[in-house]
Amino acid sequence: MSDEANPSLDLIARQLQLVLADVRRLRDDTRVLTAIAMRRDHTLSALLAEVRAFAPAQTSASGSQG
Repeated sequence: MSDEANPSLDLIARQLQLVLADVRRLRDDTRVLTAIAMRRDHTLSALLAEVRAFAPAQTSASGSQG
């Protein structure tokens, strides 16, 4: 049999270390992207609350002018 058919344990260990390193990077990237999404969600919620608070004031102001 050829060496390709029977990889050594050292080769498998090196490949496993590369896969684990990739998984760690992906986990870190996921954490960062989740934090960004949560910040955006919070910002959007705060902006929506401000708009909702501002809308009644605009409605009453325009009603009294007309």
